[in-house]
Amino acid sequence: MGIGKEILGCFAVCHETQAATMMANSLKRVWWIADIYLSDKPSPQVQPMTDPISRDLDFFQNAISLRQQRQEVLATNIANADTPNYKARDFDFSQALLKAGGGSSSSSLPLARTSDRHLPGVAGAGAAVPLQYRQAVQPSLDGNTVDMDVERVQFADNTSRYQADLTLISQRLKSINAALAQ
Repeated sequence: MGIGKEILGCFAVCHETQAATMMANSLKRVWWIADIYLSDKPSPQVQPMTDPISRDLDFFQNAISLRQQRQEVLATNIANADTPNYKARDFDFSQALLKAGGGSSSSSLPLARTSDRHLPGVAGAGAAVPLQYRQAVQPSLDGNTVDMDVERVQFADNTSRYQADLTLISQRLKSINAALAQ
């Protein structure tokens, strides 16, 4: 980081303007980040900053993933509305989200770290959400338990919540980006 300090010294001595100060601060950030990533030792300062952000984004990722899985289940129910003896299925979204956000489960796989500078992580092996059979509101003669009115309402509700989750994620990423830009 010797060259970076020399350049910063030139800015501080030669230019006492606000633009030069802003440029010097930006260069400090750039060289600090470059020093972290190019050094041989991992910096303990990186992990505390990224952990809250990654936990926050992991929650949103789990929510979107579960909404997408529920959408598939509801679409399957609608597609099989005329299939004899088909049983409508669904899952409790709030329970599945609590289970997904509870940390590493038995289906998690530890990631191999080939460098000390890698952040530890866990890869999910496909979160299997336990599906439940929905109680028939009005049983049919062929044994099918799909009620199209219920399925359409659930489908529309899940779609609107999926869109709301995407909007929340977008706003969160914009605020993180704005904070990093300062």
